[in-house]
Amino acid sequence: MFHTKDGQDRSVSFLGSLRYGYKDRYIFNFNYRADGADVIGDTNRFTPLWSAGLRYNLHKEKFFANPIVNELSLRASYGYTGNIDRSAYPFSTISFGNVMYMGNRFATGFTYPNPTVGWEKKKDRNIGLDMSLLNSRVNITLDYYFNETEDILEDLEIPASTGRTTVKANGGIVENKGLEFYTNIKWVNNNDWTFSTAFNIARNKNVIKKSFYDYDSYQDAIKSNVSMGGVINIIGQETGSIYGWKVAGVNPQTGNPQYYLTEAGKRAYGAFLDKWDSYSEEQKKQYLAMIGSPNGIPDVVDFVRDSDKKMGYQMPSMQYLGRSNPKFVGGFNTYLRYKGLEFTTSWTFKTGHLVPNFNDYQNAPNNEASSARAALGYSSDLKVSATNREKRYLYYWQFPGDRTDIPKFTTSDNDYWASLCTSDKYSKGDYLRLTNLSLSYRFPSRLIKQWAGMQNLSLGFNARNLVTFTKYRGLDVGTGNAFSYPVAREFNFKLTVGF
Repeated sequence: MFHTKDGQDRSVSFLGSLRYGYKDRYIFNFNYRADGADVIGDTNRFTPLWSAGLRYNLHKEKFFANPIVNELSLRASYGYTGNIDRSAYPFSTISFGNVMYMGNRFATGFTYPNPTVGWEKKKDRNIGLDMSLLNSRVNITLDYYFNETEDILEDLEIPASTGRTTVKANGGIVENKGLEFYTNIKWVNNNDWTFSTAFNIARNKNVIKKSFYDYDSYQDAIKSNVSMGGVINIIGQETGSIYGWKVAGVNPQTGNPQYYLTEAGKRAYGAFLDKWDSYSEEQKKQYLAMIGSPNGIPDVVDFVRDSDKKMGYQMPSMQYLGRSNPKFVGGFNTYLRYKGLEFTTSWTFKTGHLVPNFNDYQNAPNNEASSARAALGYSSDLKVSATNREKRYLYYWQFPGDRTDIPKFTTSDNDYWASLCTSDKYSKGDYLRLTNLSLSYRFPSRLIKQWAGMQNLSLGFNARNLVTFTKYRGLDVGTGNAFSYPVAREFNFKLTVGF
């Protein structure tokens, strides 16, 4: 059978644990394991991993007894966990396809051995607090973690004279820290009525501390002529940061899109003007068509879509636009019971991040012959408009004096502006979603026994992803992408009978 494969690898683990408690006040635990795998070279095959934790139950102390706080515990832990990349083999591999040559299959792929690859190790540090108030009617959990993943595998560039241009190597470091809060409150709790709510929120931050692959600084990123913006990872900055050009609207006289100059961009613009007298008359004519006037440094400039010139102040004006990872995530639940009737809801939310908008050039079908070029924005308005477009493009700029936020159409097959990351291609990804709603009723046992001798009978209704509150205009804000398949609504009815 084609497209099938068979393989095996071996791994072994040695485990050990220790737990000690003193009067249920101080609890200490220690775990140790040594994992080994044959997909890693002999040098780094085994790695020792361990963790230690301490818990102090303050409420067990005699001096702590009080009618308000019935539980208070402090926690702390420290340790290591590990991970391996099973695609970085210490030995060479050869792949054979199903194409025959003179009765034999020939090799279609070859990978070099990588015997020095080691484990990725994560240093876990956590402190927490558990508290219960008012006879456990109010429960609170608070955690702060500060983790660091070391020896992350990255593609390290090497000279092509070695026979390959990249090799996987350990070396990256990512710092991960965050805060998590959870509370549960029982507002009413008696034989007939129960009403409770729960709420949780988390803030997480990942920062690149060391990398072979990513930019060393923001200055290095904006100096890169190949950078068109987007999610750019910079050492010392949070992962998922979006860099690009902040759109200032459309020039009503020219129809060109405009963007803001940063302070660095203004300095580059000034350097461009300082050389004005050295330009030829033909150059001055071209530049005047692009900048309008050589007098003064503006706050916003045109991006001339009909020109193939790349101005020196463009790259320095790339700036931080926002984050692709939510700043806060969380949710809340409600539970209401009256005798045999139960009603529950579950909500989730995310806030503080950006989500890509639907983009005709990259998401809609067009007449660009190369799908790869179309995905990068290398197309034209005419080719895209040959199929369907959003209604807002009915109001594109057509004549001098038109005031709109849709720039003029271009016939160029190499529309550089369309491929740049600009602020108008993103929207706030904040949302609140009703992820689950359920209603059920359990009939009284004395009644159902009289009806049919049953032990229990209940009816239930459940709905998922009923409604989402957001200002995002794409298909589904929860997917984080402009053109991903949206989450479907689900409806279920349930009948439970017991005899």
